Amino acid sequence: MIKTEIRYEKSLGRLKCDICDTRFRENARIYKVNNDIGYVCQQCNDNFSKEDIYLIIDLFKSYGGYFGKFDDIKLSLDNILTEFYDRISADGNLKNTFEYNRKLCHKALLNGYTPKQLIQKMKVPKNYKLKKRTI
Repeated sequence: MIKTEIRYEKSLGRLKCDICDTRFRENARIYKVNNDIGYVCQQCNDNFSKEDIYLIIDLFKSYGGYFGKFDDIKLSLDNILTEFYDRISADGNLKNTFEYNRKLCHKALLNGYTPKQLIQKMKVPKNYKLKKRTI
């Protein structure tokens, strides 16, 4: 279970947003996710729901990076999902589904897609063919 707490601070000096990686000085939103603290700028606080903010902070603290890090070489959601489906198909082990889902969401965030966009796109691509496993 994720324990959360939000505090608002007018000024804390120069901070870096844990979502978009921009530096800011005022109107910090401080989120406590598990035993970690996340600083969020006003723009990210306005653009994401509280649930998304908790998820994003947790993923970026776990795996690194920031929202839109790969904007210059942005992959399409179809490519991200196809890679995800291929990995699951190759593994054939559904025990790792939770971790796969976290990594999928993390990769989408790095490429500048919101959790909402990812959920809307979460369907098997039309031309995708499940690979047959050989035993």
